[in-house]
Amino acid sequence: MEDISVALTVYFDGQYWVAKSEKNIDGQITVAKYLFKKEPQDSDIYSFVINGEDRIFINFIQPIAALKMCYP
Repeated sequence: MEDISVALTVYFDGQYWVAKSEKNIDGQITVAKYLFKKEPQDSDIYSFVINGEDRIFINFIQPIAALKMCYP
C-alpha cells in the first residue's frame, strides 16, 4: 500500500499570489507552484484543486527522497 500525503499552501510573495503543492508518495517528494493572476477566493482554490492542478502547474521539481530529520 502506498503512503501518500499532499499539502497545498497559498501565499502572497510580495508580487504574486502563489499556490505551492507538495506531494509525498512513498518518500518521493514532488514540489510545484502555480501563480494566480489575482488574489484567489476560496472558490478559486477549490476549483483549482478539483480541476487537476497537475496540468497547470509550472516549475515542477523531479521527485526526491524525503529528508528525515533527526532531533537530539
